[in-house]
Amino acid sequence: MPRHLPQNELQFTHDRGKAIEQFLGRELADGRFRVGWLELRPGIAGAELWHFEAEDFAGAESMDVYAWIDTGTDAPRAVFPTVAAALDFASEAFGASLDRWVNQGVVQDEYRDSISAVVFSK
Repeated sequence: MPRHLPQNELQFTHDRGKAIEQFLGRELADGRFRVGWLELRPGIAGAELWHFEAEDFAGAESMDVYAWIDTGTDAPRAVFPTVAAALDFASEAFGASLDRWVNQGVVQDEYRDSISAVVFSK
């Protein structure tokens, strides 16, 4: 079963009151790897776009990226009147792709796959 949501289900998922996420990848900053991902949540004022970054603890016993979130991330990056506007911003500001969104809770599987790709490519 495909992990990524079809583009025509992104609005539907939001309308059901569910969040979607997208893994942005790993990058080296100040000698340490960091991971980033986006979350698009339904909110009272519209679609809330959250951006998370955390130190990459690859090799640790846990692959739970959600547990690595930097403290202080308690507000959305931006709120948009429509899901389409939020997706456009995510694409422009973060390089998000319409075909890489997943259901909430699946980002750590995307992270695990990115780690495996690095290990197996060596």
